[in-house]
Amino acid sequence: MKTKYLTMPDGAYGDTDEYGNKYVDIMAFHIENFEYTMPPTPHIIKQNEIDRFDLFIATIYGKMDYMDIILWLNNQEYVSRINNGDTFYLPSKTDLDIFYSRNSVIK
Repeated sequence: MKTKYLTMPDGAYGDTDEYGNKYVDIMAFHIENFEYTMPPTPHIIKQNEIDRFDLFIATIYGKMDYMDIILWLNNQEYVSRINNGDTFYLPSKTDLDIFYSRNSVIK
């Protein structure tokens, strides 16, 4: 599964819990490295797409792996902050795959 955590390098850890488990610093996700080779497709979000954002992403890209990055590319931290009628800009699957290929710390 492709998640933002695959792009966070070693040492990108923030807090450690009482058992010594480390938690990734989510701000180490380098969205600024994302490059568009094709213009993103604008899409007006409907309420049913917000309600099942995972299925919406799976319908567009064939799997849910790109949920995190689509939210971040559209300046949204959480699905709960999306409003009916918001315009999302959907990058090509090729651009998403290039981003993960170039930035993944797990090769």
